[in-house]
Amino acid sequence: MDGMSDVICPQRAGTVEGEFISEAGDEPDEWYRIEGYDQLPPFFISLASDSDIWVFLSTSGSLTAGRRDEDGAFFPYETVDKIHTRWPNTGPRTWIRCVGSDSVELWQPFGGELWVEGVARSIWKNLSGTRVRFRESNERLRLSFEMEWSASAELGLIRTARLRPLGTPSVCPVRVQVLDGVLNLLPAEVGARVSATMSCLVDAYKWNETAADGRLGVYTLYAQIWDRAEPKEAFRAVVAWHSGVPSGAKTLLSSHQVNRFCRTGEVDAESLTRGRSGAFLVNFQADLPSNGLHWNMVINGPCSQVQTFELSAWLQRGGGTEADVVHARRANSAGIDELLRKADGFQHSADAMACAHHRANVLFNIMRGGVFVNRTQFETADLLAYATQRSRGLGAALSDALAAYPDQIPRTDALRIARRSSNPQLERLVLGYLPLTFSRRHGDPSRPWNKFSIRVRDERNQRVVNYQGNWRDIFQNWEGLATSEPDYLDSMICTFLGAMSQDGYNPYRIGRDGIDWEVVDVDDPWSHIGYWGDHQVIYLLRLLEALQAHNPERLDALWDTALFSFADIPYRLKPHAQQVKAPKHTIVFDQVAHEHAQLRRATIGADGLLVCDPQGVPFLATLGEKLAIIILAKAGSLLPGGGLWLHTQRPEWNDANNALVGNGLSVVSLAHLRRLLVFILDWPATQNAFSMDATTLRALTEFGSLVRKTSVDAVHDDRARRAFLDSAGAVLETWRACAYAGTARTSPTACPQGLLVDFARDLLPLVDATLWRCQREDGLFDSYNLVKFGPQAA
Repeated sequence: MDGMSDVICPQRAGTVEGEFISEAGDEPDEWYRIEGYDQLPPFFISLASDSDIWVFLSTSGSLTAGRRDEDGAFFPYETVDKIHTRWPNTGPRTWIRCVGSDSVELWQPFGGELWVEGVARSIWKNLSGTRVRFRESNERLRLSFEMEWSASAELGLIRTARLRPLGTPSVCPVRVQVLDGVLNLLPAEVGARVSATMSCLVDAYKWNETAADGRLGVYTLYAQIWDRAEPKEAFRAVVAWHSGVPSGAKTLLSSHQVNRFCRTGEVDAESLTRGRSGAFLVNFQADLPSNGLHWNMVINGPCSQVQTFELSAWLQRGGGTEADVVHARRANSAGIDELLRKADGFQHSADAMACAHHRANVLFNIMRGGVFVNRTQFETADLLAYATQRSRGLGAALSDALAAYPDQIPRTDALRIARRSSNPQLERLVLGYLPLTFSRRHGDPSRPWNKFSIRVRDERNQRVVNYQGNWRDIFQNWEGLATSEPDYLDSMICTFLGAMSQDGYNPYRIGRDGIDWEVVDVDDPWSHIGYWGDHQVIYLLRLLEALQAHNPERLDALWDTALFSFADIPYRLKPHAQQVKAPKHTIVFDQVAHEHAQLRRATIGADGLLVCDPQGVPFLATLGEKLAIIILAKAGSLLPGGGLWLHTQRPEWNDANNALVGNGLSVVSLAHLRRLLVFILDWPATQNAFSMDATTLRALTEFGSLVRKTSVDAVHDDRARRAFLDSAGAVLETWRACAYAGTARTSPTACPQGLLVDFARDLLPLVDATLWRCQREDGLFDSYNLVKFGPQAA
């Protein structure tokens, strides 16, 4: 059906209905529309952009939006609860005076009332997430008003307004007086912290002025907010401009005259306001034609003085037309659709909701994990830039190896060249290269503790090759992406294992420029250790299973090939006796090790944060050894009949109270450990010998003896359970001490054939007995439960 149908469906109070809409016309699109959304509690909507523009909309009407990060906000960046309630003074507002022969009626679309007789509201979002539309139909006035939000890398944030008659127009056209626009625009160079804590002072510094004969509003500071006795000029501005309004329109830079307009329909144009909150409002009056009126507003920033001057000149020459806006909006949607296609985001079936849900899932997945720029084709210059970022010396060596190759090189050729160099460090770097784009650190006003930074296009509007994110976000997103690009599975595994610590854990963040860990700040309650362990099982296992299904020969080849580095994360688990004495204080931050790692990084590059030999060369391990470390670290924390002890004070994968509980036992990760053990038993390559560090081999052998001596009946015997925990703790304490002291990785040795298979086979009965012990009568499993367990093992 035509999305702009004149059909009006007034909603009964409490009625909410949703349906898919195919819209024809100049901009055909597919939407999902919710009628009566205002009968629901306010909810948040994000707008997708193929640029650094970010937008979070509340269905109550307000929003926050900007470029790059929270400091680039056009509207105040606040938490979601505040955004839901600030509609009267922040964001879009519209006042329409309908002038009759003997009366005037004021209409405020989206006025915030829960329900009004004869008024129907709907919200629309196109299926690619690049356009969001609010619509209000007023049956009594026979009018409908729409506002639509979209984005453009070139223009900025776009707001399109449409005012139309409902049904067949009367003989006498409707005379309307309109005041429409946005409130509480921020000037540039303020920042989220200053805006949130010193907003009244910011108001005092505000300087808002018009240009381009009133089409352009410029919002800046008279001077930067600065308490030192020295000049601090403000050179950047947020700008807003309009197009498509009837002739004779007036521009307002503040909300000072709103009450006057509502009473009289009159306002005076404003060319300069000082010390007032910024607004961009356009006032006009017109006879409403049968096809209605529509106009656009565009907000952008930060703009330099030169950029602002050039924008003003462009507008004065007639730029910023409806065609310009439509082209920009289409380009943004086309860019998002291009990325979705690369990640197989489009599917077609008889279930429209399933298809829409899939597209949305893929969109949010690639916004976290990214999408590959050019399939398996490498840009040689970017590959070298990445290698140099990781290691200056290796970057130079790779540059020499690729000197005779063109600007682009297939991934298979790059890997072959690295292998022929006989330098495993070069192969490690090339294997770990993931040319991803569109990935960004996540965060929004509902999760303000997660700082975000969006940079997906450069100054030449070319896609930036980069990825960054929290560990669990990156790898769970890559699991889905690998379905579209399975040739990169070995690179994902290399990245995963290469950032794992010697004692089987991982840091908090990971990106193209390497790993990053949290440094504890005692004065910041959000600063905490970021030493995680659950991901070593489930996320890695999913990647291993996928590679085995796609290219089993490649997985087999990694078994005894030393390509995987270690992260030198400066967290230290305390000795076992201290952990038992204070189980909520089991880990410390090693400031000296942190400083040494940062010094190496400054000298070598990002590889300096890895465990290196005295010459600054990262130690490498085989896939077999990495799996042995993971199993040793997890099984070594097993409390028979209970689960895996959370040594690191961090919650395990999706266990109860995930964000809050970081101590106790985890049954979820124990179940995933079982799946990993079965994977090892079923994988023929694990029967082969592999090289591993002598200290790890000794620890695995000692722990294997402990497992074989422990009966499955131990899950019912408190003394036996405690004895197992203490004995395992002693083995792991000695093993970890070697890693922390730097004496590990000095004596690699060949382990016996089938060592890991035999260990897995011996461990499984104890794991199974523990899982049975934790099962409840309802068939589910207890987690984080140190005392009460489920029914007896069968």
